[in-house]
Amino acid sequence: MNEEIKALRQVVDIMDHALLDLINRRIRLTGQIGEMKASAGLPCRDRQREENLYLRISLANDGPMSDEAARHLFEILTAESRRIQNQILNKSWDRKGATG
Repeated sequence: MNEEIKALRQVVDIMDHALLDLINRRIRLTGQIGEMKASAGLPCRDRQREENLYLRISLANDGPMSDEAARHLFEILTAESRRIQNQILNKSWDRKGATG
């Protein structure tokens, strides 16, 4: 049993690293969107886009994670994306640092 738990935890560790990589890739893309918004003079926040995201996540979620937990995770991602985009709009984004 202990070896089975250890093996499953190793898989979880691998998945954690993969998730972190995907999250950082997502943040980089939203940073690029922020650069485009800045060039076009568009606002950082698009509340309709955010609500559509949360709805899509809720519809795509087939559990066992609750819709509330999934929404919370994406609210955190959205907030971090806005933070990066605000840095871009304020000309304080270090693209190299943001891209790893």
